[in-house]
Amino acid sequence: MIDFNHVTEKFNTMLTYWDRMQTLSGDEGADAAELFEKTYYEYIDKLRKWYQTLHKKPTSFEQFEEMPEIEKMYEKIPGPLQINLITDLEEIFDGIEPKRFD
Repeated sequence: MIDFNHVTEKFNTMLTYWDRMQTLSGDEGADAAELFEKTYYEYIDKLRKWYQTLHKKPTSFEQFEEMPEIEKMYEKIPGPLQINLITDLEEIFDGIEPKRFD
């Protein structure tokens, strides 16, 4: 089982780049946006792997959202990212593998 601390590390790194991206513009802003996007997907991938290794998975999406680990993320995630996170959590819960076109 993947230690949730690894997920938390990725989450915090992603938030750092989100905050940085909000304060920069021009080329620096574009670079920060790329780093944010990269770290967001790394975080989601780590979260997916953690979920896949759970011995006892929640039986409903609501139970998944109510897990203490997930609730802590909901408390910290910036408003503009909430819909993205919910969508990614739904895909993780439903076992849908991501399709990215980078």
